[in-house]
Amino acid sequence: MNAIQRKERIPVQIYETSVLASRSVAEEIAQLIRDKASKGEHCVLGLATGSTPKTVYAELIRMHEEDGLSFANVVTFIFLCIRMICKATCVSCTTICLIT
Repeated sequence: MNAIQRKERIPVQIYETSVLASRSVAEEIAQLIRDKASKGEHCVLGLATGSTPKTVYAELIRMHEEDGLSFANVVTFIFLCIRMICKATCVSCTTICLIT
């Protein structure tokens, strides 16, 4: 256990690269999808927008195309956060989160 893991109160995994981290996250999501499908349940995912999750989504697409991962039981919600900066104060910000 390293210094960061000792200070955290939640489980922390540190990866050498963002690609390895993205693969791990995608594998965890894929396993959840499979587990829910095996029980005949929907898997509900809240998906983020922006560039950060792109490699996770790319890995999920690869799993679908190459490994046959099915999204038939998946329901998604897209979280879109928009930060609006007030021009008058230049200090206050409001974040609007839309669920589509």
